[in-house]
Parts: sequence; C-alpha cells; structure tokens
Amino acid sequence: MGLARLCRSCGETSPTDFDTCWKCLADLGGVEPSEVAESEQEVGPAPTPPPTLVDEVGSNSRLIRWELLAVLLIVVVPAWVTVLDQHGQALSTTLGESVVRISGEIGTMLLVAYLLRDVTSWRASILFGRTRWLPELGWSLLLLGLLWALNSLYQVAWLALDLPLPPPPTYPSEPLLPLALLSSAAFEEVVFRGYLLIRLTPLLGGAGRALLVTVVLFTLCHDYPLVGQIGVAITGLTLGASFVIQRQLPRLVLAHWFFNLSVAAP
Repeated sequence: MGLARLCRSCGETSPTDFDTCWKCLADLGGVEPSEVAESEQEVGPAPTPPPTLVDEVGSNSRLIRWELLAVLLIVVVPAWVTVLDQHGQALSTTLGESVVRISGEIGTMLLVAYLLRDVTSWRASILFGRTRWLPELGWSLLLLGLLWALNSLYQVAWLALDLPLPPPPTYPSEPLLPLALLSSAAFEEVVFRGYLLIRLTPLLGGAGRALLVTVVLFTLCHDYPLVGQIGVAITGLTLGASFVIQRQLPRLVLAHWFFNLSVAAP
C-alpha cells in the first residue's frame, strides 16, 4: 500500500506531489492523498508538465541575452537616433519614406516572431494564430476607452497644477497615414509587449520587472514634451499589463491603432 491522489474526473491516481492529474490535467489541489495498492500507483513514467516561460528559456539564457542585445540595437537605437534627429521639428514624410518605414517595421516583426519560435506556449499570441477577431475587437474598444480615460485624468491633473498643455502633435496628410499608423501600432506591440516582455520576464525574475523595463524603453523611443511622455508611459503600462494578464496581442494592436487614429484625426 502507498499514498496517492485519486482524480475525481478520470479516476487515475497520481503521486502526492502532483497538483494536477497526470492524465487529464484536472486540478488535484483539494484532493487528499489516500492509500492505494502498489499496482494502482504504477501509472507509467511521470508525465512531462507543460513548459513554463522560464523552462523554455532554460539553458539558453546566455544566447538569449545576446539576442536581446541584437534586437535592441536593431529596434531601439535607430528609434533614438530618429528622436534626436527630429527633436523639435514638425513631422513630415514622403510617400516613399512611408513605404520604406512600413516595410522595415513588417520585416522587424517577422524577425522577432522568428526569434520566438522556441517559445511554444506563446507562439499563437505572437503570430495572431487562432484569433477570434470579433471578441478581440470588443476588447480593443474597451482598452481604447481605458486609454482615453487614463490620459484624460492625467491631463486634468496636469492642468490642476497650473501647468500648460502643449499642442497635440500634427501628422502629415498622406494617403498611407492609416496604414502607417497600423504598421507602427503592430510593430510596437509585437516588439515591446510581445517580444521584450516574453524574453525579459524569465531573465529579470518576474513579469512586473519586465513590464517596467519595457515601459521605460517604449517611452524613450518617443519624442514628446514631458506631459506627452507621461501619456506614452501610461499607454505602455496599460497595454503591457493587459498582455501580461491576457496574453493576447491582436486586441493591443487594434486598441493602439484606434488610439493613434483618434490622436491623428484633424
């Protein structure tokens, strides 16, 4: 005789240190160990639990650190150079420049999705696989409302401190502006919320630390006055927290795109 946990769902027995049934993965948290015959305990080799984010990084942590450095050089450094180059200047782009920028953003998104090919438990959310777009649209509208509410609240607080609000950013009138804003939103969500949050979570020892780092990087890649940078940080924190909780990128891309469109609207 020996101790084991009996699954109420499928009737199989699992070792006492298992929190889920080895066969049907039902929760065994409330099941007390009971005595069973030795033959009933022989359930074959212990099943492999589903990999966690930390497990999937595993022994590749050094390689992933170099990979992170390369991505930061590809994504963040050019963004900072652009910010410094255009600091204080009005936004202006030609049609050709928009096409080049959109192509570069799409290429970078494909690159980071390829780099995450080993993270099997997160692959669907990165590549938008098995997405139910109607619920995602609903969630994106809820997130859009939350973004507007939070941005409005901090602007009211800013005015309460008798500080002036700068004029809103102006966007050039170009035929590809909606597509450019969509590409920019998808690029930032895939890179900052998807790739960086996934890679930094195990390396920094938790999603909270990874979220703060990605918010800082996301904010530094934008060139706005102080009050605008606070809004960028709030946006990054809101969308990043949503990804940590729900692990879905499509709703973030849509919410980010709608928000950009509303800001760019004349």
